[in-house]
Amino acid sequence: MSNMLEHRGYLGSVLYSDEDQTFHGRLEFMRDLVTYEGSDARSLKSAFQEAVDDYLRLCEEHGRTPDVPLKGSYKVRSGRSLHLHGNPATSTWSSPMIEATDANLASEEATAPLTAWLISAAKAGTKVTYGIAADRLMQECRFRKIFSTRMGFVAGTAMDNILEKEPPAPLLNVLLVRQDTRLPGDGAAGYLVGRYPKETWLKKVSPSKRYPERWEKVVRRAAGEVYAYTHWESLYERIYKRRLPKSAPVRSVEKDGLRYGRKGEGENHKALRLWVKNNPQKINHQFHGVRTETEYQLLSGDRVDVVYFSKNGIVALEVKSKDSNSEDIRRGIYQCVKYRAVLCAMPVGHGFPIESWLVTQTDIDKDLKDEARKLNVEWLRVPP
Repeated sequence: MSNMLEHRGYLGSVLYSDEDQTFHGRLEFMRDLVTYEGSDARSLKSAFQEAVDDYLRLCEEHGRTPDVPLKGSYKVRSGRSLHLHGNPATSTWSSPMIEATDANLASEEATAPLTAWLISAAKAGTKVTYGIAADRLMQECRFRKIFSTRMGFVAGTAMDNILEKEPPAPLLNVLLVRQDTRLPGDGAAGYLVGRYPKETWLKKVSPSKRYPERWEKVVRRAAGEVYAYTHWESLYERIYKRRLPKSAPVRSVEKDGLRYGRKGEGENHKALRLWVKNNPQKINHQFHGVRTETEYQLLSGDRVDVVYFSKNGIVALEVKSKDSNSEDIRRGIYQCVKYRAVLCAMPVGHGFPIESWLVTQTDIDKDLKDEARKLNVEWLRVPP
């Protein structure tokens, strides 16, 4: 694939994120920030063309003159200002790097893309870590080094922009979280107490550390409102005068081999699957001495990672290794629901209690734990 796309005189970069396995890019050689994403080459090209068309349409609707892409090369004449830092045919870097000053981090160059990523997370029912957000601003938006701790400032400014246009809007900034706790930092406290004034403890110093259980509860309440809100796209357009960039769906990253008859199974998934098969007593003492099978074939065509058979019932176990992301975990929960239902319907399950367990090597979000509990899926974390 070429490292540049072209449509209606506009050029777009082609970048790849190994973190979430998506392609992405931005319109190059212009001041306005217009980004796009795709899950593969075809969808990226389509998203790029739609981004150009939407940009020109919105400029016309709002009476703005669209930026005209600049042309240039590496040759620079004496006394002439350099408006391009690379040749479109050979370089993705097309404009000066942006210093991570307060003014720049508070500008649309940072707040617009972060708002778009958080809205994408809201639609998918997920979150964005400080580190990933900082990396994307550096890679996609030309910012120089940004420490992840600075992302709270960007999120706060983005939230201020939202509240200026729509004061009752949910607190989107609570979806920007720390990697270790999967919760926002104390910088969100001011917004939370403004939304929930009865929670006066939020005014204390370091409330997330002093009252961790309360902090998690109030953040979950705010996040629930964010996930339920249905007007993010129109609100984004009101704030930034352009359509919300289309984002690729959150994709699974673990190589469990389900689509390829285990030929594409990753080493970590395989190792965990075999460990669960060979160590039922370490999953739970009640499973000591049970018969175990791996890759158990269901009549639905599915294969269960591990199944335990005993005189007291049948247990289907889905495993997710340390390579899994939140989408893998959520998919695993619903695979457990499916496996349990199919086993109940199969002759082998008649007259026996059927359980389903999700076994992971990493901790999972509280929301996912609650989701598993509601669906009667047991969850267990084992050492990696």
